[in-house]
Amino acid sequence: MCMDFKNMVKKLDFVDVGLIKISVLAFTLGIVSYSPDFTVWVQSVNPMLFFAIFVLAVARPFYRAWIKK
Repeated sequence: MCMDFKNMVKKLDFVDVGLIKISVLAFTLGIVSYSPDFTVWVQSVNPMLFFAIFVLAVARPFYRAWIKK
């Protein structure tokens, strides 16, 4: 099962990865727009928390793609 997933991921190019990211963003915005409670929570959280999560999530892929030789 894991090998099939690896082979499947190897077939993806940068356009596919970008489209996956856009779909995740659209899904998340859809959840936020349909749930009033979740919308209130998102608006009450400090935006720097989301930025910190972004930085932590992007650090490893950025290192592997651009810095590591």
